Amino acid sequence: MYCMKEFREEYVEYLVKQGDTLYNIAKVYGVNVEEIMRLNSLGSTVIYPNQVLLIPNMKENNSNIYETVKNDTINVISDKSGKMIEELKMYNDIYDLELVPGQKIVLKEKDKKYYTVTNGDTVFTIAKKTNTSIDDLIKYNEGNWLVPGNRIVIG
Repeated sequence: MYCMKEFREEYVEYLVKQGDTLYNIAKVYGVNVEEIMRLNSLGSTVIYPNQVLLIPNMKENNSNIYETVKNDTINVISDKSGKMIEELKMYNDIYDLELVPGQKIVLKEKDKKYYTVTNGDTVFTIAKKTNTSIDDLIKYNEGNWLVPGNRIVIG
């Protein structure tokens, strides 16, 4: 049995808001949907506004979360955080340029490594330079062409 202090250190209480999904909540807190469902004894992914959920406390991820304020856009957050717009869109499934105040934005995915493409680079030369397999390079960067200046994922 947990004492209250231990309970508070291991879990975060989250109050569900209108429009929340387990997927989005899990993404913000760096956990998976199944963990939230198991911890809260949920039989389905249906959640309701004002429902309180326990979320595993992933303290190391909290510095990678940005909470939006009025007039924030993806460009503003990119400038504030130093993160590329495409990265922010990819991590957060953001397609609207204007965001809602209080929205949680993931600034960094866990421990990805990047390489900036230079003139003359090919999949083969990048794989050799970065000690990455060609298959992994293609899988990580589907749709991201080898254009000088592009940042690609290498691991």
